[in-house]
Amino acid sequence: MSAVGQGRDWSAAISGLSSDAAGNGSLLRVAPVALPASTAEAAAALARLQSEVTHPNADCQDACAVFARAIWVAVETGVRPALAEVATWATTRSVRDAVVAAGGPTPEMSGWVLRTLTGALWR
Repeated sequence: MSAVGQGRDWSAAISGLSSDAAGNGSLLRVAPVALPASTAEAAAALARLQSEVTHPNADCQDACAVFARAIWVAVETGVRPALAEVATWATTRSVRDAVVAAGGPTPEMSGWVLRTLTGALWR
């Protein structure tokens, strides 16, 4: 039975997760979090929180925040935000680089959050 299933608080339950793990699982869950948010900033904050539950990694959380904000802006305005603008929303250099890479050649795909973010934003 999981730690949460045993009644432990979620933050205690994830305390043993590696902050080095940077898979794309939390990025794959972003859209349902971003869509009901009232602002782009709220979408980013909610995305960070949902990522933290399973992916306590700075790149994962930042990638989720950036992608959630991009989704929110696109839905609200009907216009896909420019990659240069999206890159400014990143708080980590690696996420910023992944966003910029989305303007380049076909990205290499894998289960790594940064490659998945590049692929999701690829033009």
